Amino acid sequence: MNTAELDKVLDEINEVVDGRRGWVSLTKARAKLIGISHDLLLGCAKVHQLKVAPHGRCGWSGSRAA
Repeated sequence: MNTAELDKVLDEINEVVDGRRGWVSLTKARAKLIGISHDLLLGCAKVHQLKVAPHGRCGWSGSRAA
């Protein structure tokens, strides 16, 4: 498990929750880089009450619910 990348993703999720950032990238490639499943990455964002949606052709993003 790549803990440095995991810490970076969690920091970005917290920035979105706090309103300092608009969205966070939740791609399958990023999940693979961390060493977790994509479903687990999406679940982590959902636990923080982010809205998770497909973005573009291959990506996923998390943002605050309206």
